[in-house]
Amino acid sequence: MRVLYLAATAATIMFSLGTAPASALTMKECSTKYQAAKEADTLNGMNWTAFRKAECGVDAAEADATATDTGATLADTSNAAAAATKAKTAFVSFKECGARYQEAKRNNELDGRGWDEYRTAECGHSLDKKEAKAVSNPAEAPSGVTFPTEIAADFKDETPSKARMHSCLKQYHANKEAGTLNGLRWIQKGGGYYSICSKRLKGDQAA
Repeated sequence: MRVLYLAATAATIMFSLGTAPASALTMKECSTKYQAAKEADTLNGMNWTAFRKAECGVDAAEADATATDTGATLADTSNAAAAATKAKTAFVSFKECGARYQEAKRNNELDGRGWDEYRTAECGHSLDKKEAKAVSNPAEAPSGVTFPTEIAADFKDETPSKARMHSCLKQYHANKEAGTLNGLRWIQKGGGYYSICSKRLKGDQAA
């Protein structure tokens, strides 16, 4: 009798283990297990959905819902980023753009850009051929004008844009006192002293 009892108990335990749901695996772990079964030809006709439900402890409907939610979240994030980019470059009136330009100028945020460069980048404006040529080929400095070759020691601890501006301004005043500007103004259409100087220093800082 004792032998029969032990045999019945063992059979019950084995049956319970065979019918218990598989421990939940991550999608990555389940995919690895699925590929292994596929290579070993032990899928017994099961597709991916049936396999993960039977072998990975994942309810197919729940897994599909999770994948759908994840895809929707990624799509929403992508759409939001695209909308933000579009909003940034959306066309604004010359009056509004001018106000933004002046504010950026007061806050030293132009980073060497002139009006035409600013309005095309920040206000969605386009330039005619003549204006575009002036922006892409800024005026060269007249002969005799000198520019700083590096950030002045007095401004080393400032932000890059402010350090460039103050270094350029210091040398601009030196040129002005020496009478070597030869008609070049601090800011002018096509590229004044600051625009040319800032671009040169920016190149040195990047290097």
